[in-house]
Amino acid sequence: MKKILDKYTTIHALGMSTSLMLWDMRVSMPKNAIEDREKMRSIITGLYQDMMLNKEFLDLINLAEKENLTSFEKAVIRCLKRETKFYRAIPSEVYSILL
Repeated sequence: MKKILDKYTTIHALGMSTSLMLWDMRVSMPKNAIEDREKMRSIITGLYQDMMLNKEFLDLINLAEKENLTSFEKAVIRCLKRETKFYRAIPSEVYSILL
């Protein structure tokens, strides 16, 4: 479980960075900066999806399901499985445009 959480810490940081960029784009960014920021956001969302669908990460999630987990850990695995299902369903070129 620790390996999953260690890997997810980086994934979560990417997601939070994207959220901050979206907020900045909507609230205070100069109009001339939007195009560059959008390129950066697209790259980060692609990295986020790639990390969520990384085979090693997915294998860790699947292995963890077979362990004796606490209720909190079971909830984490359940949420990660739901999130990875979402990212498998959406092609990366579409995902980077949507968010």
